[in-house]
Amino acid sequence: LTLALAAAYTLGTYDESSYTQRVVPCLQRVLPSTTSNQQSSTRTQRTFVEIAVIDALRRLVVWDSVHYLRVARCGYEYEHQAAFMPLFPSTVAAVARSVVTNDESGGVDDEDDAAAIVLAGLVGNAALFCLAAISLLRLARAVGLDDAQTHRAVLLFVVNPASPFFTAPLYTESAYAAAFFTASAAVAERRWLVAATSLALASSVRANGAASGALLVGVAYALDV
Repeated sequence: LTLALAAAYTLGTYDESSYTQRVVPCLQRVLPSTTSNQQSSTRTQRTFVEIAVIDALRRLVVWDSVHYLRVARCGYEYEHQAAFMPLFPSTVAAVARSVVTNDESGGVDDEDDAAAIVLAGLVGNAALFCLAAISLLRLARAVGLDDAQTHRAVLLFVVNPASPFFTAPLYTESAYAAAFFTASAAVAERRWLVAATSLALASSVRANGAASGALLVGVAYALDV
């Protein structure tokens, strides 16, 4: 997270689509919004800390996060958005909107809505990343690794070069890893209901969840279910 923010502030805008996608109005309003004049009036009342936090969150929305934020805010509007599975953005949006408050006009400011969703995704992914590491620890022990090998496996997962994607605010890597590692550990422990439920969640988070499920079904068959 620190490296991502440092890069965002020092390297400037390296993903031109992020700002454009965030401010384009939804084709169909999911929530009532304020008018442009009302939003401008609302923003002038923000404190310096609020402005700084919203700006930092905005800079974290790049690459796939742009599309997940759009789906979370507006639902599915375009054909290409079908590549982004619904469970994660819909859950993050529901959590964010359960705590965000309406402004004085009774609507929801687009900046506040987007910031709340990004923050919910950031916190959620941090928690899911920890859950993924714990599930990997259980998996390693279930397949017979000793303590040193288990801790080494978890450490390599936590500090691997792709780890920035696990803590990015609106990426699904942490959710998928948590679900898949939980399913894998459950298969190794022969807890089939937990395995099936976790695989269903993984498939609702990323499209490759179905392929991963087929792999685990083969492992389960090899274990003589």
